[in-house]
Amino acid sequence: MSQDDDWTAAAADRMIRETRLAADRLRSSGVQPLGLVPGTYPPMPAHVFFDSYGPASDRGPGGVVTAVGIRYGDAADPSATVIDVVSDFTPEFASCCPLEYELGRAQNEYEAIARGEREITAPLDAPDGPFGQGTGEILVVGAPQAVAVVTYGDYRAFRFEVNGVHVTVVSRDETPGVLSFYPITDLTPYLPGALDREELRRQLRERRRVIPE
Repeated sequence: MSQDDDWTAAAADRMIRETRLAADRLRSSGVQPLGLVPGTYPPMPAHVFFDSYGPASDRGPGGVVTAVGIRYGDAADPSATVIDVVSDFTPEFASCCPLEYELGRAQNEYEAIARGEREITAPLDAPDGPFGQGTGEILVVGAPQAVAVVTYGDYRAFRFEVNGVHVTVVSRDETPGVLSFYPITDLTPYLPGALDREELRRQLRERRRVIPE
């Protein structure tokens, strides 16, 4: 077996294990992150790209879910529209960073993914700018809501609140029309490890690029 086959096999197995654990935790948590309403944007892949947990509390023996992020679009394709939707469930909104930082984080992460990097380090600070300021309109559970929008090059970000959940949205390139959000009650289709092992390995082989040492 080649080194590439070894890597894709190990990566696929790890993703499947992590996905099963994440699915169990998210299912038992009962959280409902916000996501895009199906049919209100061009078809694109979507998956949970991170979830975070607080310490154990009386709400659960293994800690509580503090935030869930869902990514729409393929960040490995530099020309693709990508939309990150992160729901923060904490009373202190601990996952909410300034939008300027979120713009820099997204640019850093998407570009690293497109280069095929396996380890991605988050930036320490927000980029220097320049940043643009504007307004936009979205739909939240069918109701229109105005949002303040911050832009940075091809990236834009905004934040809104619904039923005590703070939602941060960061996108690359123009978002398709008015974005419409709703609570997602079943995250299983958004978990990448739901794919079978061989299909996951095939996708990893296609996306992997050799980075010179």
